[in-house]
Order: sequence, then structure tokens, then C-alpha cells
Amino acid sequence: MSRERAGDGFAPPLPDDELTEDMNEKQEVEQEQETPEEKQARVLKAHSDAIQKWEADTPDRAEQQAIVDHIAQTGELPEGAKLEPSQVDAIYDGYVQHISNNILADVGLDFETWMNHVDESEHPVLMGLALKGDWATIHHHAARVKDQMRRRPELYL
Repeated sequence: MSRERAGDGFAPPLPDDELTEDMNEKQEVEQEQETPEEKQARVLKAHSDAIQKWEADTPDRAEQQAIVDHIAQTGELPEGAKLEPSQVDAIYDGYVQHISNNILADVGLDFETWMNHVDESEHPVLMGLALKGDWATIHHHAARVKDQMRRRPELYL
């Protein structure tokens, strides 16, 4: 039902479900046809936009740091973090892309392989390192994973 039909004569009508589905399908087809460079640019722009919106919505640096610290410690968003699910997804995708392209590729891993060799208890710690921009520690961890895979390949068959 559109907002107009709902009695709000000032708002434009919302798109019909069929139109929304068509738009989503078109967007999926366009994304499938993207070059790796175009995909990287799109993900990084969404990442940057999401962080900028969050910083604008949460201007207090102490509050931002408290949210980052909470995520680093628990792996979860605190209540009242003022982040929409699409922002969280965009931020996460940006970090995954950065880690994949700038850290894991250097040691010969991809993100999926690396995460398959990370203990679940380490996920919040690694997320915290990414949020803090501690790329050196993440690189060291990835290199250790790759080294262990080389030394004990029988564990990874």
C-alpha cells in the first residue's frame, strides 16, 4: 500500500512490490556483470558512505570508541549503536575486501579459506583488530595460518 493510499497526501507513493522486485533483479544482473575493479569500487564506496553516515549520526568520539570497543570485545553491536543493518553489511564487506586484497593475497589466502582456519573464539578479536585498523596483527595471524597449512597439510584435507 502506498503512503498516499494510507492517508498521507504529502508523501510520494512507495513502489509496488513487483516494481521493487524488478529493480532488485536488475541490480543483481548489473552486479553480476561488474568487473572486479568495479565491484571493489562499489564495495569501498558503500563502506565509506556507511562509516560517514554512522560518524554523522554518532558525532561523539567517546561514544564511537565505546561502540568499537564493545564490538571488539563481544563481536556484537551494542544497543543504541545507531547503525542500520545495511550499514553494518557495507562496513563488514569493506573490511572483508580490504583484508582480502591487502593482507590475505600477500600470504596466498582468500578470505573464506582464512576464516575456515580461524577458531570461532577468535572472531570477535579479529573484528576488533579490523575496526581499530590493526592490519599488522591481522597480517601476522594470516601468515601463521598459511604457515600452519604448509607444515601440516594433512589437517586441511
